[in-house]
Amino acid sequence: MNVRIALALLWTLIIIAACSVPGHTIPSFNLFSEDKLYHIVAFLGFGLAWTWAGAKPRTVLWSGLALAIGTELWQSLPFIGRYADPLDALADMIGVGLSLYVARTFHRAMLERREQR
Repeated sequence: MNVRIALALLWTLIIIAACSVPGHTIPSFNLFSEDKLYHIVAFLGFGLAWTWAGAKPRTVLWSGLALAIGTELWQSLPFIGRYADPLDALADMIGVGLSLYVARTFHRAMLERREQR
């Protein structure tokens, strides 16, 4: 297995593990909370890791959406003891979108640099 793919899988598993930690806090329903920043950063890393591993942007977008919705549904299960928060999924998708923007900007800069040589 490619090291980049292994790291992207590891990042994905860390997100799933973090979302599986039992808790009993009620979500804040505030898009500008510290928790939402964690979601954005986690999914920014998810998108960058999978882009670096060679996944196409569309694949990163759809798999990020599936992971965002899946983790929220997972958290709503009684034995997890957490709550699903649609704003968490929105923050997750903001992170994925940012990752695609960063990756595209970086890729364009590298192409321009290569053309200048």
